[in-house]
Amino acid sequence: MKVKFRAAAVVFYWIVFSALSGLFFSNDFGLVDIHKTSVAVALGIDCEEGETVVTAKLAVPQPSSSGENIKYKAVKGQGITLADALAEINAKTGFYPKLLFCKLILLGESCRKVNLFELIGSLYRKNFSELTAQVATCEGAAYDMLSIPAALSEETSTAILNVLASENKRTGHAVAVNLKDIAASSYGKSGACYMPLVEPIKQATALPGKGGESVGGEKANGGKAKNDEKNSEQSGAKDNAQKSVSTGDNEAEFLASRTAFYKNGEFFGVLDERLSLALGAVKNDIRLATVSCEADGVKYSAGLRGLNCEAKLLTDGEPRLKFTCSAI
Repeated sequence: MKVKFRAAAVVFYWIVFSALSGLFFSNDFGLVDIHKTSVAVALGIDCEEGETVVTAKLAVPQPSSSGENIKYKAVKGQGITLADALAEINAKTGFYPKLLFCKLILLGESCRKVNLFELIGSLYRKNFSELTAQVATCEGAAYDMLSIPAALSEETSTAILNVLASENKRTGHAVAVNLKDIAASSYGKSGACYMPLVEPIKQATALPGKGGESVGGEKANGGKAKNDEKNSEQSGAKDNAQKSVSTGDNEAEFLASRTAFYKNGEFFGVLDERLSLALGAVKNDIRLATVSCEADGVKYSAGLRGLNCEAKLLTDGEPRLKFTCSAI
């Protein structure tokens, strides 16, 4: 009896093993061929003539035995909704843009005329994108912003994400939020939400000096008058260089010290650096912040450690907002 039972068990295990082996070697379990897909690392959204224009920064895998095996491409698509624009990107490239690895959603200035959730509502659908993607806005077009070469990173979206990193939140330099934060705030009692305003700071480069002329000293055949003229020319060139940007690789650094504010999904206004710092002090755990102040005509920079702030609405009598702040 035991022999028959063992034989039946062996047969059963072999059947299960054969079935699992057949599934393993004949099915990709929903995986997409790497040559037929691309990973969207950032989305730039603009609104033009009643349509949604999406710029997808795609990380396209490249077969390579050594060196770089990923190339970043910017592809534009447009449609009535965000999903339509992404479908056009799929049709134009043959790649289906995966949003599970999208870390940045950048809204252009033109998006302020459209209700926020009518614009990005499809991003909250199940299995469409992760709710941890950072959301920010910018002046001008999001496509132009994502096209600016970054000074501190090979990819612009990565440089922007570095500005929105947790370290900047803890120092009060940015009030970063993700898709989940925006939905939780907008559908709360206040009906308000906010997001950082990303701004590029383009690097200025000094103008090249003329060949054959000295920069710091006096030429042997020049004399003092020519040297003074040269110094004046250099001073003017230096002033002009500080107001201009390089004509070569026009690289930029990024700041997110201001904050865009929304009420019931509609754009309401922009908070300046000081108000953004106050908002960040209430919402985030700021370890160290630096603020400028003036006393007796002397300007100081005050370092605040362990900044702890609280805002409370007092309803006894006339409504008042009480703001308390403590720091070391």
